[in-house]
Order: sequence, then structure tokens, then C-alpha cells
Amino acid sequence: MKLFYILLLFFPFQNLYSQAKKYDKIKSYPIIDINIDSNRTYVCLKKIGIAKLVNNKVFELNSTKRSKYYKTAIDNKGQLWAASNKGFINNIENLSPQIYFSNTPGIYVTHLTFDKQGNAWIASSNKGLFIVGTEKKTDTLLLKLARSLDKEIYSIHIDSKQNKWVATSNGIVLFDRHNNISYILKGNVVTVINEYKGSIWAGGVNKLWRDISIYDDYEEVDNYSIYNIINRINDMVFDSKGNLWIASNSVIKYNQFTNDVVLYNKSNGYRGYYATSISVGTDSIVWIGTAGSGLFAIKNDAPYYKNNKKYIEIRQSKKIKKKKDISVSKVIYKPNKKIEKKKNNLINKKKFKIFFESASSNFLNETYARNQIDTLFQILKIKSNKIIEIHGYTDYFGARDLMLIISKKRAKKIEDILCNAGISKNRIKTKWFGKKKPIIIDSNPSNRKKNIRVEIFIK
Repeated sequence: MKLFYILLLFFPFQNLYSQAKKYDKIKSYPIIDINIDSNRTYVCLKKIGIAKLVNNKVFELNSTKRSKYYKTAIDNKGQLWAASNKGFINNIENLSPQIYFSNTPGIYVTHLTFDKQGNAWIASSNKGLFIVGTEKKTDTLLLKLARSLDKEIYSIHIDSKQNKWVATSNGIVLFDRHNNISYILKGNVVTVINEYKGSIWAGGVNKLWRDISIYDDYEEVDNYSIYNIINRINDMVFDSKGNLWIASNSVIKYNQFTNDVVLYNKSNGYRGYYATSISVGTDSIVWIGTAGSGLFAIKNDAPYYKNNKKYIEIRQSKKIKKKKDISVSKVIYKPNKKIEKKKNNLINKKKFKIFFESASSNFLNETYARNQIDTLFQILKIKSNKIIEIHGYTDYFGARDLMLIISKKRAKKIEDILCNAGISKNRIKTKWFGKKKPIIIDSNPSNRKKNIRVEIFIK
């Protein structure tokens, strides 16, 4: 319990910041979700549980040690719920009984939200979409429709008219108020959806769309600076002024009215690595969860703990406006030579490895795998004449026929992701070898994890 009374967060309340340097090990926990309600902020930490921030103090919610929680949501009554990888949700604050949405463990939950009827909508990247009633039984037709979605589901947004927008590896699936289904942005990987004053926005792999209608009309955001900075959009949120905050390999603030972009990185005091989640509180503080560098907070356009530090604003316009309260250095975006060299090295990369869980086609590290696939996708977009070979492998322990089946599933999973993202199947050759060609022969199972892989070759 003492662990959570020590401040694990790298955020800027001055009476706490002086202690922050003492707790490097704590602040480095991967944060996979942030939820804000009134004066409470909930932070979901991978493999640890859920912490609650109240009046600048951090408390552990004891009930969260029961299982691995991936996502949280606040229901219509203001109660906090969490979804577990073991196939259930439960009310964290009043310790309600577990409500199972699946009898299959090992579910990688990517999003949790509630509709007005009290139904919990659970998205997963490996088992599709689930709907479960927390107050009464869910409509049978709705359940049937949800089960028909066997795609990789990344997030769900329920708009002000109670339309459900489901982000998948093959566009958006829309459930309207009458539970009719339609498809939008088909052929695109859509990772997150949000709304500003009735306008639906969606983010994907190096893509950002706005003003999406139920009739499949939309506009792609035309801003080179955004696409030059970000890769896969993991999360996004609007602040009270209508600025869009994007969590990706970097954190950016996009002004939809002026088309300006502000980049947050080491040059302005933000030291986060790979933002996984982002949320805005009622006090306009922007909270950012990262994959391995803890939690950050930004207020008045600057990281708390570096409020007097200059930051770089990336703009498409040469027009310079004065900012209040903070010192600002403004530049027109110019490619950084070191970044360009790094990109060229990535473009020339010819081999990728992605690792999997034992006896499964689930990624061993979802974030790492997605980064590798995103990079591969970008290379294939640039080098349209290139083809790839995907080779699936397993460990050398196990029945030969079973290992062949598992290695095939792993290779096909990569192929499906790329095809759904728009890469032609003619450019992909898929092979599977089962337990042949192990990298390591060792009696220690942890050392043999390197055998459980897919290798991708660009030719």
C-alpha cells in the first residue's frame, strides 16, 4: 500500500515535485488509461492496478489487484468501472460483483464505455466487440450484431444522439439509434474517435479525419506538420477551446480553427515517451499517460514543472501572434536532418521481427508490434514496387501439426492487418514453418521466447 502513497507521477504541484526525483522506478510504470470525473482523476497502470488522485494525493484502489485491468469508464451514475483481460467488468468503487462479458480469458481490452441504457460496450483487439448490461439484460438483436464484428476493435464513441461509432482495423462500424449498421471509411485503420460540438473526428495510422457523417461523408485534415510528426494515433481529446490534443509517438496540440500545430517534446520540457492516453480535466489540465515514462500534466500550454521554459510552436503560417503568460519561441516547420536520417534508415529497413505469446496469435507486446507494423506500412506506401514475405514460426516444443497451425495464424494476422490498412494482397507472400528454424535451442522457456515470432522480409 505504501507504494501508491509515494508519488509515482511526474507532474507539477510544487510541494510534490521536489520529491519526484526520488521515485524514478515508480514513475516509469506504463500507463494504459486515464479517466477524469469532476475532481477525481483515475490512472490505470499496466500490471499494477488503478490509482485515484484526489486533492493531489495518490491512492490505490485495493480491489484492482484482483485482475489485470486494461480500461476504465465512468457510468451514467458517476461510478467507476474497469474491464479485465479475464472477460469481466466490475464497479471498482462499490465493489460490485463481477459481470462477465466473455468466458474466454486473454482478452486485450482496448476501450470501455457506457450508453444511456446502462449497457457496457467493450472493445478488444483480438476478440471483437462485446456488449453487456449492468442494470438489465441487453437487447438480443444488439448482442447478435456485436458478435458479428470479429475485427480488431480499437475504440468506441457514443455521440450526443446515441449513435455508436466503432473504430476497427477496417474503418468505422456505425450502430445508429435503431441499431442499424453502416460502414464508414472502409479500408482504413481507424484507432480512435471523438466529437466536438456534434462534429465527429477520427484518427488512424498517420491519418486524421473530421466532420464525418453517417452517410460516409468526411474530410481529411490537410496539415503536413501533423503527418510529419505522428505515426499511429493512440488517443485524442478536445479541450474547452476546441483544440485537439493527440497522443502518439509524440504529443501535439492542433488548433482546428487556425490549422496551427504545437509539438511537445524535450525542447520544451516534456520528457514523455510514446503517449498512450490523454485526457482533459475540468480545470483545463491535460493529463498524458505514457508507455514507460509515467504520467505528465500540461497547463497553460506548458508542462507544469517547466512553466518558464521556452517551447517550439510548429506553424504552417509565417504570421506570428503574441502569447500571454508564457515565453514562446515560434518557428516554421523545417525537417530536422537527424530525424530525416532516422526516417531514411527506417525506409531502408529490410527485415522486421514481431513476437507473440506462447501457443497464441496474440502479440507479446502490443505497442511494439503496432509500431513495427506501422513502420512497415509506411515503407510499403512509399515504395509501392516492393513486395514482402511474412514467415510464421513457433517454439520447437509441441506437436508438429499444431505448431504449423499456430504459425499460420500468426503470419496471417500480420497479413490481414496490412491488407485491411490498404496494402494489396498481391504484394504479400505468407509462409509458415511451425517449429522449424528456431533462433535459440535452450531448456529455459524464457530464453526460447525469441522463437515465438513472425519475420517479415522486404524484397
